[in-house]
Amino acid sequence: KMRVFRISTHKSQFSSCSFTSDGDSILGGKSTGEIFFFKRSGEKNQSKSYKLHDSNVKKIISEGNILFTASSDSTGLVWDKEREEKIRIFRGHNGSMDDIDFIKNQVITSGQDGVLRIWDKRIPRVLEQIYHGFNLTSARFLNEENLFVSCGMSPQIFLWDMRNLKEKRPYPYLLKSHRNHVASLAFSKKNFFFSFDTSNIIN
Repeated sequence: KMRVFRISTHKSQFSSCSFTSDGDSILGGKSTGEIFFFKRSGEKNQSKSYKLHDSNVKKIISEGNILFTASSDSTGLVWDKEREEKIRIFRGHNGSMDDIDFIKNQVITSGQDGVLRIWDKRIPRVLEQIYHGFNLTSARFLNEENLFVSCGMSPQIFLWDMRNLKEKRPYPYLLKSHRNHVASLAFSKKNFFFSFDTSNIIN
């Protein structure tokens, strides 16, 4: 039988949510820039909030005690929950940073400025930039560090190979064609993926 738990914080709206990588806790990003942790332990609820950003937390993902966040304040963070300290701040987007993903030490971010940026979480500067010319809604690594995809206010989904980015004009592979702008996409661990656009078409 499924049990339903209602969480109410009363103070601000949630703008994103996910599970921790071990599945034991819920992560919530708030419109105030806070990160909310909730864990059900027996009959007790454990919760705590941390102020990490200045505005909406648009994306939050985790690996162990390490969190990766993207915010409409145009920054991304790598944050150590156990030590309660920031490991890295990603700056450079003009406008909202809407998505963030990682694999090993490599991080990609995307946002409303239409630029996909590639980082190494160990160093503060951006490594590569890919200009799309339209707002980006999503960027995801496939299950290996050289391949990632991007999509946004375009009917196309773009597949990029990290090894080709040193070329003057690296060309992506086009994966799927939608009728309208791609709103979101998701990948499984077996590299299956689906996407949907603003006309409610799912591929």
